[in-house]
Amino acid sequence: WMPNGWGEPALYDFEAVIKVDGKVIASQKERIGLRTIKVVKEKDDQGESFYFVVNGEPMFAKGANFIPDDALLPNITEERYRQLFKDVKDANMNMIRVWGGGIYEDDAFYQAADENGILVWQDFIFACTTYPSDPAFMKRVEAEAEYNIKRLRNHASLAMWCGNNEIYEGMRYWGWDKKYTDPGIMEGMKQGYDKLFRELLPRKVAELDPDRFYMHGSPYEANWGRPESWGIGDSHNWGVWYGQKPFESLDTDLPRFMSEFGFQSFPEMKTIATFAAPGDYQIESEVMNAHQKSSIGNALIRTYMERDYIVPEKFEDFVYVGLVLQGQGMRHGLEAHRRNRPYCMGTLYWHGRVSTIMVTGKLCIIRRNVLLLLFISTLFSGMTAYVSTFFPIALIRWRK
Repeated sequence: WMPNGWGEPALYDFEAVIKVDGKVIASQKERIGLRTIKVVKEKDDQGESFYFVVNGEPMFAKGANFIPDDALLPNITEERYRQLFKDVKDANMNMIRVWGGGIYEDDAFYQAADENGILVWQDFIFACTTYPSDPAFMKRVEAEAEYNIKRLRNHASLAMWCGNNEIYEGMRYWGWDKKYTDPGIMEGMKQGYDKLFRELLPRKVAELDPDRFYMHGSPYEANWGRPESWGIGDSHNWGVWYGQKPFESLDTDLPRFMSEFGFQSFPEMKTIATFAAPGDYQIESEVMNAHQKSSIGNALIRTYMERDYIVPEKFEDFVYVGLVLQGQGMRHGLEAHRRNRPYCMGTLYWHGRVSTIMVTGKLCIIRRNVLLLLFISTLFSGMTAYVSTFFPIALIRWRK
């Protein structure tokens, strides 16, 4: 079984049957791939590496983060999963990170990943806040983890387990300690973190999926506001966006593995027209603000646009230039990450789907659209970006 771009993701069907006196009393069918996947996380003279070795060869990870495909989960069909992974494969990606703020996806998601040679970085579904660690809660977590480890462990695409998204970072850097006058509260959070993510979950992985890599959280150590940490493990770099750094900072703010970074844009006008009337076509209108899930979003898009472009007066033109701004900015980062191999060995854009129609950190993709001509003429190396005419999906067409 090979990752996308390396060869065929060969899969094999088999069935195990238990018979008693010639009668079948139990059977199990599986589709597996034969491969090895190793995560190398070793100290070196530049910090600590982080990269994937597949079938004995180091692999530069190219892909995106993934959130649920729909706010109403029953709307997600097997066909939608298949279309997703067709798009991912066609974009020359080789990895998807299932974000800890989402869900454990349906079996069809992992089957499609297997069939298309896409590695899956799987977060356990914990994100951005601390969790209880009392015996009742831990018992429920153990049952949930055991169920999902057993369900997913035979998939060739499953590359690693990660305990959570950004909780360790939040405890250290998000000011939670200033919210509580009782120091025992923070100490309890830290102890609870260790019980859940450094004891329970790694124990279950070791018990049920011992050959799969586990780490307690992402990012493991690096923080985008602390340059001395960038050489250690994976990074979530929000210096571009929340830190309002220029796109050019991505040339020097280099991680060992970029597991999150991104930049917002509005969706295409055809999408905006499905939820807004012409009277709402202003970046700070009530409707636009209702669809903006970042506290600084709409105004910050304009701030970045003022740095590199003449800001259009017409809303429709503003949306168009915003898409170009996003595409060019993310191109800058993606090329920097690839250019700095083997120091940096992966880049996963935030993010690969939007579950509601909103202003979002997706990278829109052009197909059969006039913007395609612009991107082909400017993205002369590294990848070609597209903006979808059918759905605002975040994909990047990578150079093979």
